[in-house]
Amino acid sequence: MSLMVNIEFDRDNYRPEVLFLTSFSYGKEENNSANKIQKPLRYSKDQRLEPILQYYGSNYIEADSLTRLCLYLTNKTDSRIEGWLTLKPPVEVTIEPGDLLMIAVRPKGTIPVEFYISAPKNLNWRSYILSLEIESRSGYTQKSDFDLSEHVERC
Repeated sequence: MSLMVNIEFDRDNYRPEVLFLTSFSYGKEENNSANKIQKPLRYSKDQRLEPILQYYGSNYIEADSLTRLCLYLTNKTDSRIEGWLTLKPPVEVTIEPGDLLMIAVRPKGTIPVEFYISAPKNLNWRSYILSLEIESRSGYTQKSDFDLSEHVERC
């Protein structure tokens, strides 16, 4: 069971989407070509939240269309982690509904963060790195990078 709630939170007048989840399962879908799971290319040494990126439908980011992705964040600690998730896509690539999201992950729990990525047609990809940064309310910061190069539509 999941519950999605929109709240207003005054951080530079931005209105983030907040997602709370009671439980979920992504199973062993690594061999399913329609739901590829990807681990980060690089991540912080002191990693408290384990990120996994999953592609839905197509494994390719198609030009001028929205590709659905889900980032699963698993809390490896015995404490609740609350804070901000910032998604930093490659230049000219957009993230919907936005690149700044509020997160809250219970101890040893996992939450999905669903978003869409879109790239314009004829984009000259200078970078294929999707970076994420987590800043907790307690001052902890974590960074991870995902390589999207295998998932860009080849024209």
